[in-house]
Amino acid sequence: MENLGTKFSPPSTNSPTISAEHAKYATDRATIMLGCYRKGEANDPKIYGATVAAILGRYSRQVIDAVTDPVRGLPVQTDFMPTPKEVKEACEREAQRITN
Repeated sequence: MENLGTKFSPPSTNSPTISAEHAKYATDRATIMLGCYRKGEANDPKIYGATVAAILGRYSRQVIDAVTDPVRGLPVQTDFMPTPKEVKEACEREAQRITN
């Protein structure tokens, strides 16, 4: 996976404000998670990585950590790099689990 960079913009102005620190954390965790997979086939790896990071950035660190964990998260739950939809669904499941 190519370097995802350390900056991305929140996907819309309707999303909660994401601090630069949280955005970097989400990007770093996306890099770790995506690095667990064999070579991916994203059409544009930079856009794919930024999209995954933007999705993760909408959630708490606890959710991000659980979803991106190389031992318990998506890397051991899916054989192939997850789609943005699968990342969001995993985040939603984890957020729901935490609140219950």
